[in-house]
Amino acid sequence: MNPDKKYVYWMNGDISVEEDDIVQWWGGGMPNTRNKVIISIYGPFYLDMGVGNYLGVSYGTFVTWLDLYSQDMGKMIESYENKKNVLGAEVCLWS
Repeated sequence: MNPDKKYVYWMNGDISVEEDDIVQWWGGGMPNTRNKVIISIYGPFYLDMGVGNYLGVSYGTFVTWLDLYSQDMGKMIESYENKKNVLGAEVCLWS
């Protein structure tokens, strides 16, 4: 591991990370952390969850592209107490 690089940890629970590490948070809301955070909230921002029962998946509900594009990530981030730690957001697709 290169000590000159910052590390990004994909998580939705409590793990021990260094002060300069970045957390990619996929849980709901904002984690209680001093680390910088990339938000990728599950639900409408995880495109594979948007198929719901449409493709026989047992989790999530069907989400159309209109549902996805009508989300206001900026408004969500503004509501976070430690919003200054948010570097940005990401929409995920797993296949």
